[in-house]
Amino acid sequence: MSDDQKFDPVQKPKHYNLHVSGVEAIEICEYMAFNAGNALKYCWRAGLKGNEVEDLRKALWYIKRGQRQMSIWQRLVRHLQRVVKPELFSDDEWQILTEMPALVFMAKVIEAEPDGLLARLFTRLNLKHWEKVVTDEIAKRTQA
Repeated sequence: MSDDQKFDPVQKPKHYNLHVSGVEAIEICEYMAFNAGNALKYCWRAGLKGNEVEDLRKALWYIKRGQRQMSIWQRLVRHLQRVVKPELFSDDEWQILTEMPALVFMAKVIEAEPDGLLARLFTRLNLKHWEKVVTDEIAKRTQA
């Protein structure tokens, strides 16, 4: 089977399935907030479907948008932490709330390419950190 036969433009796009870890972008992004997931998606595919720097700039746009929305969510989460108690949920519901399957995939990505852009993002799941990493990457790639 050729490489092109392994991919499908809708269900298994090549530009999201080429990471050396074998992990597909959606396996992590689907567990993230919308803006963070989109930022990661654009970092993941940077240069694989067009202009690399443009992809990184799009990621930065999502990161900055997510930062603006984060303060609202942080206030909501602080409120919920005061109100929501584990005993209010079934064991299954609480397990879903507390498990992060994406962490397994993130670990595979870091292991496969420890110094890569995605590994540098995963070291801190914080949009302020992501903004710096992606801004530095844009600067590095526009100088090259």
